[in-house]
Amino acid sequence: MMIIECSHIAKHYIAPDGNTKIPVLRDISLSVKKGESVAILGPSGSGKSTLLHILGLLDYPSSGSVSMAGRDVTHVPAKDRDQLRNLEIGFVFQLHYLLPQCTVLENILIPTIPKGNSLTAQAALDRGHELLRRVGLGSRLHHRPWQLSGGELQRVAFVRALINSPGLLLADEPTGALDHRTSETLIKVLLDLNKEEQVSLIIVTHAVDFARMMERVFVLEDGELSAT
Repeated sequence: MMIIECSHIAKHYIAPDGNTKIPVLRDISLSVKKGESVAILGPSGSGKSTLLHILGLLDYPSSGSVSMAGRDVTHVPAKDRDQLRNLEIGFVFQLHYLLPQCTVLENILIPTIPKGNSLTAQAALDRGHELLRRVGLGSRLHHRPWQLSGGELQRVAFVRALINSPGLLLADEPTGALDHRTSETLIKVLLDLNKEEQVSLIIVTHAVDFARMMERVFVLEDGELSAT
């Protein structure tokens, strides 16, 4: 089963002169199966984050289409896109974006609040406890973000992204602010969750050694995607 598919995606922006088109992505097609892990490598400015934002319904392509589990979601209304992002897609970024005034447990439960979520309050709480235990943070439930290390903060971000059991997890340079040893541990945690949760994983990274830990690796350069 294909969790996410994009077909002939192109993206351009308009230059300040109002006329010139600046191409970012060119004719990109990609399919990711349930439970599969994929890495996208590429230099800074190659369009990796733009592609991830289109796949995650944070941005629209200039042309081409995006489908989730067989449903074309390229141009669904904004309200429906918001709900799809909350329930079907998990995001992890280089910065954790945790709320400093909230505890670890409160932070990870935030995505369960919006209407349309099928989890009951107790089920969400139970899942939060279990996920935090699995990533080694079972004793950090009531800590504030400022009391955690960089690696611990990113683990909390992973759990928050997975709390609603999404089919797709998108990670944009999740280890970019961490040292190599912490990054390696974190990537292994992420891959364990990828398999245990059977969530499809797409990770954007500059680190070739981490990319090679994924099942498939692509390179994005000059707006074009190619398999390695």
